[in-house]
Amino acid sequence: VLLLLFSQAMAEKVVDDQSLTLFSGVPCFEFHAFVRDATQLAPGRACFVCKSLGKAKGCRPFARGVLEARRGERWRVRYGDGSSFDVREANVVPVLEAGLLACATTDAYRLLARTQLRPTDRAVEIGCDRGEACKKLAMAAATVVGIDKAQCRIDEARANCSGLANLRFQTADLFHYDLARLDADVIFLDINGSREYDTVRAAVLALLADCRPRLLVVKSQQFVQRHFPSAEHHAPSFSEHRRE
Repeated sequence: VLLLLFSQAMAEKVVDDQSLTLFSGVPCFEFHAFVRDATQLAPGRACFVCKSLGKAKGCRPFARGVLEARRGERWRVRYGDGSSFDVREANVVPVLEAGLLACATTDAYRLLARTQLRPTDRAVEIGCDRGEACKKLAMAAATVVGIDKAQCRIDEARANCSGLANLRFQTADLFHYDLARLDADVIFLDINGSREYDTVRAAVLALLADCRPRLLVVKSQQFVQRHFPSAEHHAPSFSEHRRE
């Protein structure tokens, strides 16, 4: 196993573009660079509109849609109910269909939990703590499993998230668990805390190798600093207080 992890680590490659890393052959994007990358916006691409409720006609709060056409500084977005509206580009979050998204802050991590899932997705969060991100995942995905190694945190999460039928929790240690049992399309990983980079990297490599999720979201300051040294580390542009 150690030899496998070492060989995979040797395969990591950072390209000149600071917005993108190839981590063990998987396209890896940093949060701020990804949401501000205009090349991620194109007709036919899925997106998420972050727009607070307002009195103006056509406002849509945190709604998923599809980009239809660019109109000056706005995008025409088609929503699931068939309606279309012109939305300022600053309010559009691109959706990564496949790959790895890395972020350094809790706000960015929770925003990705709201915006990056499909309604049919099976999602897993490792390091769920009290379940705050799991709540947001449950609003977007078909099923969600929250995992934490601390039983007291799992107990708090269950109490904190009661009433969400598509969300369940279990106690497990990532490094002493059969990862092949995780039947997930999307995995969120938040074991940052006191974990050093090598531990986070080992977890990412194991999840990519054994689970092969379509999308892996990693919250880790160490990971971002290592792979995206020029990345910003302040709060995201689309903050949680703009929610409905």
